[in-house]
Amino acid sequence: MHGFENGIKGMFDLEVGIFEDPSPAPTMLEVGSRNDNCVAESSGLIPEEWKPVQEGLSRTKKQRRRDALDRLEREAKERQKRNRMLLDNQVVGRKVHMEKSFTRVLPENTTNEGPANDNDSLSRDLLSNEASEVSTLVNQSTSKNPRSVLGNAPAEAMAQTSSSSRLEQQSPVGISTKTVNAKIMSKWNPMHTLAASGQKNRLDLLLRRGGEINAQDVDGFTAMHWAVLRGGARDTIIRYLLNSDAHLTAKEKDGATVLHYAARNANSFAIKSLLRSNADINACDNEGWTPLHIAAQSGRTDIVHLLFAMGADTDVYNKDGNTPLDLAQSFCESFITLAKKEMASRLIATKGSSKLTTGEEWDQSKSSTVDLSKITSKKWIPLHTLAGSGQIKHVVLLLKHSIDVDTRDKDGLTALHWAAICGRDTMVRYLLKSGADATAIDKDGASVLHYAIRCANTYAMKAVLRRHADVNACDNEGWTPLHIAVQSGRLDIIKFLLTRGADTRIKNKDGNSALDVALSFGKGLYYYHIVELLKKETQRSR
Repeated sequence: MHGFENGIKGMFDLEVGIFEDPSPAPTMLEVGSRNDNCVAESSGLIPEEWKPVQEGLSRTKKQRRRDALDRLEREAKERQKRNRMLLDNQVVGRKVHMEKSFTRVLPENTTNEGPANDNDSLSRDLLSNEASEVSTLVNQSTSKNPRSVLGNAPAEAMAQTSSSSRLEQQSPVGISTKTVNAKIMSKWNPMHTLAASGQKNRLDLLLRRGGEINAQDVDGFTAMHWAVLRGGARDTIIRYLLNSDAHLTAKEKDGATVLHYAARNANSFAIKSLLRSNADINACDNEGWTPLHIAAQSGRTDIVHLLFAMGADTDVYNKDGNTPLDLAQSFCESFITLAKKEMASRLIATKGSSKLTTGEEWDQSKSSTVDLSKITSKKWIPLHTLAGSGQIKHVVLLLKHSIDVDTRDKDGLTALHWAAICGRDTMVRYLLKSGADATAIDKDGASVLHYAIRCANTYAMKAVLRRHADVNACDNEGWTPLHIAVQSGRLDIIKFLLTRGADTRIKNKDGNSALDVALSFGKGLYYYHIVELLKKETQRSR
């Protein structure tokens, strides 16, 4: 037994120190130096073009984000510097172009009150020679617009194509002030067309060339009237005209102010802007109608609330003896569900009373049928006001009560005219489906298509053409829709009319074709493409 155990022990006897490391453990300095040597040896294996990639991979996420922000900042600075250089070049080029094309005109009364000498006389001779070479408007009175700059095609020359004389070959300068005022009083004033179509840049250039911002047409409308009538996309035009000191007290031939038409179109932006500029909120027209009367007739409670909050007087009587509340109560019971009841609760019933009309008082005063006998005005027709404000449900109820869809006001305009002018596309569609006459004309012979193009209402333009409106219809002055499209400068509308068969050879009573109207604007108003297009179309039609 003992011999067996001794044999087993002998089998597992190991030498002393067999598992010990014969070499001592390296120190930290030795480890560091060894790693450096490995890196140095391995660095030679990486190609030079891969080293930036290796460095990018070794960077942390925070460092990469910082590098990206620095790169974006450098690119932004370079882009800003490049844009600044381009802008400076454009300014310099514009100055050179203005000096060459638009020579500055000296007033007639410019004199030198200093001591007379040879140099002064020489300078006066040079100035007089220069003024004679460029055909200056010395005999004309100075324009009221302080920003006016006279050029090769002043506003009077553009207005000349709107009224009473043929576009002649000679320079359009030298027109007397009396003749200019007579020609500005035209139906198709270029200033008004540009305002209605939303052409701000062209309107600005027209004013710089001596156009009068408060010029009125034959109906007494100004550019501000047309801007608030179109609304929506014309808010920029309204702001621009207000900044250019447009008169807010201007009245058309029936005494209606800009605020009246803003209320008719339910243009809340225009109403707020006009009231901030101290427009008269209680101004009355020749029939005693205030903007609140029109807002109550339109059924737009938001406009009524706005005027009421801004201090509109609810006790004003028009010539029919009606207050705004009387107009709201002239409609039938069905209109109560269309916010008439809410409107009546916001209007004061009796003069001098601060108590609002309650629902019970409204129920007692309401009628079961439409009672429009209180409204004898031929200007503020309910159907037209509702069409202009976009109240299609109210229009439906009026037509159900046997109201003629083609009812005309004193100017010969129909509800379809006003819907096209005010940009109410849904109203235009409904009126046409209800049998409205797409070829209706006003007292001046202007059709719905004329007004739709003037206000750049492409939907109404296409809708009436689908209803067989005459694309070459002429008004009493011989103006076609193509004439007005060229005057507005809308190249897209011009191209569309040409595809529908518009004739470029038709001339108005002044003997001007659409090409003549385009040429009358001269340089600087971006009419080059229009002129080229009309020339090609005229040559093709020959």
